[in-house]
Amino acid sequence: MSAGREADGYTAAKWVAEPHLEKVHERFHLPVVIHRPSSISGEGSGELDLMNNIFKYIIIAGSSWKGYFDFISVHSVASEVIRCVLKPQEAGVRYLYSAGEIVYPLSVMKELTESGPGLPIKTLPVKEWVDAAEAIGLDVMLAAYMRVVGESNNPMAFPKLVKDPGV
Repeated sequence: MSAGREADGYTAAKWVAEPHLEKVHERFHLPVVIHRPSSISGEGSGELDLMNNIFKYIIIAGSSWKGYFDFISVHSVASEVIRCVLKPQEAGVRYLYSAGEIVYPLSVMKELTESGPGLPIKTLPVKEWVDAAEAIGLDVMLAAYMRVVGESNNPMAFPKLVKDPGV
C-alpha cells in the first residue's frame, strides 16, 4: 500500500497506521478493529473543520460539485468504539465502516437551509469551486488541502457510503 506523493498528512497517517495495526495482529495475534467513519459531526468542531466549511461555502457561493454529505455523530462513533472494546472480538483484522446517519446530495444544500442565497446550486469542478470559495473567505489552509486532494490521482469525491451491516 502506498499513500502516494500527493497524500495529505491525514491520509498518509491512515496509510501508515492501518498496515502497522495489521502487523501488530500478525505478530501478537491480537484482534484489531480499524474504524473508518464518514464525516464526524458534533458541537465544538472549530473554525477549521473541513466539512463545516464546505457546507458554509456551498451556501455562500451557491455552487458545489457532485457527491454527498454523509455525517455520523461523534457520540455514535464513540459508542461504536466502546462497543468494540467491550464485546469480545474474533481473531483477525476487521474494518468497521460507520456512515449514513445524515446523508444528502451536495446539490440540495439550498433547500436544506432556512435562508439560502436564493440561487440554484450550480455544479462546478472541484478546483473551480475551491477558487471561488477561497475568493469569498474559505481559509487558505483548507483551500490548499482541497486543491491537493482534488489534483491527486484520486480526485476529491464525496461518494454515497454504505454502512457496515454489523453496526
